[in-house]
Amino acid sequence: MTLQVRVVVPGTLTARVVAEAEAIPGVSEIAVLAGASVRPAGDIVTLDADRKCIDDLLAACAASTWPLSAR
Repeated sequence: MTLQVRVVVPGTLTARVVAEAEAIPGVSEIAVLAGASVRPAGDIVTLDADRKCIDDLLAACAASTWPLSAR
């Protein structure tokens, strides 16, 4: 099963978030919507992730202090 994750980050962190997400096996279809978030202000990074890699993805979020909104 694939889950869609949306992360809102300041533009200065977008490249780092994308690079870390790309390094996690099971993450796919990464998209960046630059400047799309109004509150909080920033870029929206969306990605699809296999359920089996969600723990790794959340650990990367916690270690990097990514603001996270998952649906």
